[in-house]
Amino acid sequence: MSSRTQAFREPLIVETLAVDDTNDTKLAYTDTGAPSRAGPYTTVFAVHGMAFNSGTCTGIFEPVQALAKSVNIRFVAVTRRNYKGSSPFTEEELRVMNGGGSEDEKSAFIVNRGVELLNFIDRFLIEKDISTEAPRKGEPGGIAIIGWSLGNTVTLSAIANVKFAAPVVRDRLGPLIHTLIMHECARAVLGHPIDQRTWAPWHLVDQTIPEDAEMPFFACWISSYFEHRDLEDRTGDGLENHVPGFNCPPTIYNIAAAGRLDIIEGTPAKGDIPYQIFFFPQYQASYNALFEKEARKLVPNMKASFICCEHGPAFGPSARWMVEDHDREHGGGFIEAKLVKGINHFSTWDDPEVTLKMYQDCIDRSI
Repeated sequence: MSSRTQAFREPLIVETLAVDDTNDTKLAYTDTGAPSRAGPYTTVFAVHGMAFNSGTCTGIFEPVQALAKSVNIRFVAVTRRNYKGSSPFTEEELRVMNGGGSEDEKSAFIVNRGVELLNFIDRFLIEKDISTEAPRKGEPGGIAIIGWSLGNTVTLSAIANVKFAAPVVRDRLGPLIHTLIMHECARAVLGHPIDQRTWAPWHLVDQTIPEDAEMPFFACWISSYFEHRDLEDRTGDGLENHVPGFNCPPTIYNIAAAGRLDIIEGTPAKGDIPYQIFFFPQYQASYNALFEKEARKLVPNMKASFICCEHGPAFGPSARWMVEDHDREHGGGFIEAKLVKGINHFSTWDDPEVTLKMYQDCIDRSI
């Protein structure tokens, strides 16, 4: 917990990029720009989670972005559909998102989110004149993709569905993508049932919580520092599912003190609740692709990592254990799971130096 007070630079400019010419769909983003040093650099594309966006000028990745250029990284924070700046979902897409679609329609919905991200990355590289030559072993360059929390539904879909991208996009990006980072998400985001003890302050989970209190309660709870009793007891008995610890104030206090509460969006966040409930088979298909040779052939240089935060909610350690088990069952070497000490779920804000270093470690492992 190294950075309790942030010193911010001027906010980044929010831009948009079309990702589907047939319907003018756009994704908003902020971009640090190229590092000042000459030569190749790695470009990171990060996708935010639930409620806390990344496409406003003061997004959730802002403190990490402020440091990225100093370590030869160009950091692009991409905003998911339905959040500020990016195209809203159509009525038909919302129908499917809210559970009204068939399984085929839901599968198409998830595939489309991944292809949109791939199109964004490809068009960004071309528009910004970034090298599309795969970097030599041990040298900077290429692409790293980060999904934070619920953002993993988009990033995993992108990797799983490279085959559905246009051939020119598939052939250009496949060799360039060398790093996939899953920055702490729940088992549900990977298409697996959560531990029945897992809790969150949403009215759907706990009807004693008034609906108008959901968002402030969630923002405080999810950004707290949890004191788990045992992070290696895989029964889950050592996890704290409900009550945050008293060791550090929730990150939301730091966000508020910095005048950055505009990164919270309650309306699309409520839409993300059914999005987490009705797509288990589709999320599992995206996650399973990380263990499938055919999918891996399309991103031959990619290595995947799962980050678990010591003081994050209980869903993080639970997912980490599951990922480790699945990796072992498949013979190992598919996903490296890491427990990072001292940080909470919002390390991008409270501990940007530590967060950037853990991202770098994943990238260095890949190149």
